[in-house]
Amino acid sequence: MAYTKAQREAKQKELEAKAKVETKIEEQEASIIQTTASLNTDTDLVPVPTETKPEKPIKARKVKKQLPLNTLVEVKNGFNGKLVYASKKTIGYTVVFDNFGDFDYIELGELVAASNASRKFFENNWFLIDDVEVLEFLNVSRFYENAFNTENFDEIFQKTESDISEIVDKLSKGQKNTLIYRAKQKIDTGEIDSRKTIDALEKALNVELIER
Repeated sequence: MAYTKAQREAKQKELEAKAKVETKIEEQEASIIQTTASLNTDTDLVPVPTETKPEKPIKARKVKKQLPLNTLVEVKNGFNGKLVYASKKTIGYTVVFDNFGDFDYIELGELVAASNASRKFFENNWFLIDDVEVLEFLNVSRFYENAFNTENFDEIFQKTESDISEIVDKLSKGQKNTLIYRAKQKIDTGEIDSRKTIDALEKALNVELIER
């Protein structure tokens, strides 16, 4: 097949353009190979930072202080009246508290037995113990976080209406009953004569302290 001069020139340009494209591709491939080889050398490796989760702080375990079981502990009556404790550890051993706030000394070993067999004395704060180390040793400190001792129990009656509501809400069932008992006592003796205080106590305790 014979080509005209114009056809031959067009064909030549087409071949030259194709050759330029192939050369460009070869140069790009060579550049990629060279870059990859460079990145694979030990000296050019760049570590990629990985996301690490912050470690949780390790809390030191609290070690319970060991106390001699024959330690005498002062125990006060937090009950609203006569409280009798009959030991399940020592046959015939009984402690009698006649009135709220009365105290006696009980061996720590006996209190350990009581915390296992007569837990209500601690849950209801019938036993009031001021020694923090003893409470921790007996594993009952959580029952006394919001408890009032006999000395400052009556301070509740001096609080505002909102404070009384907040305090009563945190008291144990046993101390709520004791508060009712104490409030009635003081109302009868005239030590509590504020109608606002009485109303606040009745509302917080959900009881009727005076006849209407």
